[in-house]
Amino acid sequence: MKRRSRILIISATFLLLLGAGFVTRPPSTSFGQQNYPESNRKPACGCYVCGLLLAVNFPGMAPPRCFGILATDACPVEMAKLPVEQRKAFCKALKARSKDGNMDSCLNLRGACDGVDGDDDDDTPPETKCEKPAPWFDRSTSCTDVQSPLTEVKGNAITVSMCGFQIFRAVPQHSDDPGLLEAYRRVVRDWVQQKVGGKVCCSSMRNASRTGKPCDPAADIDCDGKPNQSDIDTTYVTGGPVPDINLSTSPIGPDIDPFPPGLDPNDPNFRPERTGRNSKGVGECDCKWELIKGDMKCSRGLRPHVYTATWRCPSTKAEVFTTKRFPGSTPCK
Repeated sequence: MKRRSRILIISATFLLLLGAGFVTRPPSTSFGQQNYPESNRKPACGCYVCGLLLAVNFPGMAPPRCFGILATDACPVEMAKLPVEQRKAFCKALKARSKDGNMDSCLNLRGACDGVDGDDDDDTPPETKCEKPAPWFDRSTSCTDVQSPLTEVKGNAITVSMCGFQIFRAVPQHSDDPGLLEAYRRVVRDWVQQKVGGKVCCSSMRNASRTGKPCDPAADIDCDGKPNQSDIDTTYVTGGPVPDINLSTSPIGPDIDPFPPGLDPNDPNFRPERTGRNSKGVGECDCKWELIKGDMKCSRGLRPHVYTATWRCPSTKAEVFTTKRFPGSTPCK
């Protein structure tokens, strides 16, 4: 065969392979976006990530809205065009799927994610949520005027007052039935006692009402930033709402067994305030303590049941353990 004929045959074969897609393009090519008129060009669906992962789509991007996958070195340019939240979600997905949860083996995209995905290069500490404790519920300190919360029927409504301040009012279902109204009153009374105990320091509450520090109890009885009348719970009680009063906070998804019946949530020997002050290296907490774990151990026979609470101070991260024992004859689950 003549030399000219061989060259023509090889050239024709190469063009056929290229048209069929069997010839690999250079890795730097932003493929999937070739041969499109400028007016019809679509954004890329995602990136190849340094050979470490398979192609990863941008959040919310899928055909037919997009077309093709970008090579690694072209990816940062397109990432910069994404909205911040979308880019943040993409960077988090990359880190989660990368080896050891980091981008050390993919410096191109690590640089594109710096300052976006909350990585170690951002030295700004996360903001600590700190609800101020309500001192009128702290029975570990002295008080000159101690009173019990008062739950009453007033007309067709149920009210809860503490030291003369009305902190809750609700008109329940079937409020025209005196028997049901009284039953609801008892439910609200027992709920409040389970949340805050049976005693409140009125001298501390009146002082806070005058100064507004740490908060005004007439407006916000537990200093959580929510007005009393809208700070309610409708989850566990049928027939009407109950006041949502919290002496402590809890993180999302904690491993906490419910307090057993009869446990005084404001018992000075169970709360972390006194224990924290008496624990070496712990000291006082300027935030509400977090209940991060609660473990109820039911015994057999006459041995006492034991509830162990683990508390953490949000501002100092110090932890305190407290326990409460119950007679073995009481029901436990």
